[in-house]
Amino acid sequence: MHQNKYFIKKYLLVLLYFVSLSTFSQKDCEYSSNVKDSIGTYKSTKDYVIHEKVFGNSQTSLFFSLINADGLVSLNFQMVQKSDDFIPAKCFDKNSKIFIQLTNGKVISLLGLEQDSCGNLVRVENKNCRLLSGYFLFTKDSLQDLKNYPISFFRV
Repeated sequence: MHQNKYFIKKYLLVLLYFVSLSTFSQKDCEYSSNVKDSIGTYKSTKDYVIHEKVFGNSQTSLFFSLINADGLVSLNFQMVQKSDDFIPAKCFDKNSKIFIQLTNGKVISLLGLEQDSCGNLVRVENKNCRLLSGYFLFTKDSLQDLKNYPISFFRV
């Protein structure tokens, strides 16, 4: 009798798990831009905070958004740094890459577009702020892997 109770509890937990998966399944992307005209189509998701680090009087935040311009999928990367101290410049060029490791162990490389970009330094509320942004291209195979496996680690 004790084993039946255990089996029933386990069965109910598994059933609850699958019901919650179907209830909280993926939803459609929310776009900040969705333009279709005679030139082509352009869609961009909202910016999402991917990483945030606060250390002493410095803060660094990383934002990602996905862009689909006429079927060419890319990643918009933004790094915002705030500090009381001077923030040295970091730059992207045609050799810049983002490496994404998935939970299945596969590493995906995103290639930077051929444009040089260095962070802009501005003062806001008596703090130094530097914004660095760049665009990185996906390959078709890497996009499918990202849909199937979560990200475990990334490096810029």
